[in-house]
Amino acid sequence: GRFYFCDFGELENPPTVQNKQECLDAGFEWVNPQENYDNMYEAILTLFQVATLSGWNIIMYYSIDAVGVDQQPRVDHQPAWGLMYFIFIFLCAFFAMNLFIAVLIDKFNKLHEQFNGSAFLTNAQR
Repeated sequence: GRFYFCDFGELENPPTVQNKQECLDAGFEWVNPQENYDNMYEAILTLFQVATLSGWNIIMYYSIDAVGVDQQPRVDHQPAWGLMYFIFIFLCAFFAMNLFIAVLIDKFNKLHEQFNGSAFLTNAQR
């Protein structure tokens, strides 16, 4: 995956590594964050997390910093990925809002039919 990175632990001045082999040769660990797109399950779970706005910015920064498979991430390597995340979030929010409104209108119409056009009137008001 492209999100892997070299975990330096608690080092204050970590060495510069460019790829997985340099990381492992230096005695560090090559780790993958929990949110990734390495397989279909992880990809769907990650996109769901982005759509629910739960930690989406961290996932976006992983994507922006990703260089390639077995390559150490570089800060702001591909900033265009940020735009993709904003578009995805906007479309998901728009879809969710439309779904909510559609359910609300459908429920109102069913109540309207059930009570012969006076769903919100009491018996005395009819």
